[in-house]
Amino acid sequence: MDSFCEICGVKLESESSRIAHLKGKKHQRLVEEIQRRQEIARRSIFVRNFESCPGLLDNLTSFFTQHGEVVAVHLDKDKPVFAIIEFRKEEHATEILKKSQTLPEFHGRKLVIKERNATVTKQNSKKNVKDKKKVKKPLQQLTNELIESLQINNDDTFEKQVISVMQQRKLTESDNYLRRLVCDLLYQCFVELDENAKVLPFGSAINGFGQSGSDLDITLLIDENAVKSKGFCKTTTENNNEEAATNHRSWNMFSVISKFIKDCIPGCTSVIALPNARQPVIKFKYNECNLSCDLTVNNRLGIANSELLHEYSRMDPRVQPLIYTIRAWAYCRGITLNSGGQFTSYSLILMIIFFLQNTKPSVLPSLQMLHKDLDMKPDKIIGIWDCSFLSYESATNIFKTASMETTSSLLHKFFCFYATIFDYDRYIVNVKNGFLMTFHEILSSFTDNDNVMTAMKDFKITPICVEDPFLLNHNTTQNVNKDGLQRFQREARVAMNVCIKISAAQATGKDNFTVKELFNPTKYLDLLSKYSVIIPTINNFSYLNDTLTDGEYLFDSVDEATKQHLIAVINYFYVLKQLKVQLDVECIYDKEILQYLHLSLKASNVDDSVVHLIISEIEALFQCNNSSSEDNTSHLDQDKRDVSLSPPAKKVKVESEISATERKFPRLKAYCKVKTDTWTGRRQKRRRLQERLITDETCKEPEEEVPNDENIANNTENDGNRVKTSEKTVSFNLIITVELSKENNKDIVVKFDLLESDSTQYFQSFYAYVKKFLQSS
Repeated sequence: MDSFCEICGVKLESESSRIAHLKGKKHQRLVEEIQRRQEIARRSIFVRNFESCPGLLDNLTSFFTQHGEVVAVHLDKDKPVFAIIEFRKEEHATEILKKSQTLPEFHGRKLVIKERNATVTKQNSKKNVKDKKKVKKPLQQLTNELIESLQINNDDTFEKQVISVMQQRKLTESDNYLRRLVCDLLYQCFVELDENAKVLPFGSAINGFGQSGSDLDITLLIDENAVKSKGFCKTTTENNNEEAATNHRSWNMFSVISKFIKDCIPGCTSVIALPNARQPVIKFKYNECNLSCDLTVNNRLGIANSELLHEYSRMDPRVQPLIYTIRAWAYCRGITLNSGGQFTSYSLILMIIFFLQNTKPSVLPSLQMLHKDLDMKPDKIIGIWDCSFLSYESATNIFKTASMETTSSLLHKFFCFYATIFDYDRYIVNVKNGFLMTFHEILSSFTDNDNVMTAMKDFKITPICVEDPFLLNHNTTQNVNKDGLQRFQREARVAMNVCIKISAAQATGKDNFTVKELFNPTKYLDLLSKYSVIIPTINNFSYLNDTLTDGEYLFDSVDEATKQHLIAVINYFYVLKQLKVQLDVECIYDKEILQYLHLSLKASNVDDSVVHLIISEIEALFQCNNSSSEDNTSHLDQDKRDVSLSPPAKKVKVESEISATERKFPRLKAYCKVKTDTWTGRRQKRRRLQERLITDETCKEPEEEVPNDENIANNTENDGNRVKTSEKTVSFNLIITVELSKENNKDIVVKFDLLESDSTQYFQSFYAYVKKFLQSS
């Protein structure tokens, strides 16, 4: 039963998820913060109807100190029309509220004193949901504005257009100069707190991928003891809990800096402190240049990350234009808008770098692994994390890329990589190592480091995992859910085909396609629709051999989870057989699925002869079409869709003693290609046949000559039922899942994922027939 957390504003789908959420650190922090604010509100009062005058803060403090110890007086520095008086004890606030009508006048005015209510802003509240909808509504308008701002020469090549996008989107010299001036201004103010303080920009300001109009990310490196020695920070001795005292001191420091920005730094407005964020941040706007700023405290990891990305941006001249173009595409397609459940620009940059590390040949190395391979001692340790990497100058002496591809070609291959090749269920985007690794393989590399192994327990496994290169227990896409990933893949698939269209149009000179088509692919939106079919469940392998007419005994000795997995595999091969035999579809599946089936049947005590019969008939049915993951791409046509990228061989445990439930369930996915038309033209065939039957008086039993749909599909002899289509083909990925219906029945869901745009109409005709065929068979 679904529940809702009013504090965090999130929907919880089950009781177990609700319990886990309530124990989570984020929820606990929010609860503590709400309690803290409510406690402050109970010992505070709201005051208005006073006249602004010099020394107002001191005068209010002296006036109310007569009735109790005052901790703080909060005033709006721009327009002080009200004040919040915070007392040390709750009874002082209660007492003054009781005698508010009898208090003397303050500078000739009768003060209006009211009880203060603690208003707690909840995460994802209804107001925030409305704000999100407002962000989503003008997406097309934002896209149009960006496209109109880009000055693209239609006569330029695709390569030059991509470079032009970078030149128009990147930060100008005046933008960089302005950001340095803001940092200098903040530094001159913060030295009053600590003479050794440093104000350093990080993020897009220095990583080489900054865009015009972006915020300024700043970190303040400051010594808390130096600030405390000057009397700015107030510590408490009431709490004996060491951890709680540490949290109090850090919060106290954070609040001091926030208050310092509000009261002491000119030009800073709209100051908002977010202490409960994963990285506590103070947001404000510098009015002199209308620049939004995000300030963090002692964020050395952020600086290290920015320096690493900056070195990658210098490694190859194709890196920057590629990243700028993909970020513009992601912005226009609503993939990186500032709302929950979406990709961040930082995670997208990491995905691009990881792709460039895995091209053949590689465009980029792993700067961290190069440093390690040289047996160099770690030169930068932050906390428990090794933040060492090789500089651009040193790396270029070791690594020389052999890749001669253009930026536009790499752009197309990026979309291919993440739309059709990368296995999100198995691998993690891991820039540190620079090659495909599972989470367990990453963990195994830290077995000699107990601190890192303990920290890695906080890594959140989500539909897509993009690991931070330094903070290794942080998944930068932990907020991206399954729907968000699928939407990204669909958009990437559309972009992949738009790149093909642009290159083909420029080669032929027939159409005037530019890179702007990538940002607003209105002609290819039909590819974003989902194609899926729900079919009846097949519970045994009787479709392979008559001896298995009653296959229920296969599941007598297995648990429910294993039974469900076996049913999924049975239906997987059933659908592949129907497509191959009935519609002449070429199906390529992963050998790991067959290995999983073999070991699962053996672990279920199925007779060896039956196991051999099932496996051999499947292998004979598909002959050489089944492939392991390492040579999957060898079966694909080496046409413009081939990206020459493939994951390494998957390590499969083949020990027969391992039970089926202990093994990772394989991903039931197959690459399919349709080269033979077995479904179109049936109406014309019927019409011609009926005309022949009417005119042919010798035909006495016409009903025997009218074939049904299945016979038309199966018959390869009559009237050219199979139309060879050497030019037009349909390529798609087929994914099988088992889902529980509302009636608690297991439904087999067959999803078709089209891989090309030029055969959309052809595929829709094929899909319409396959849907009817599978549901009736």
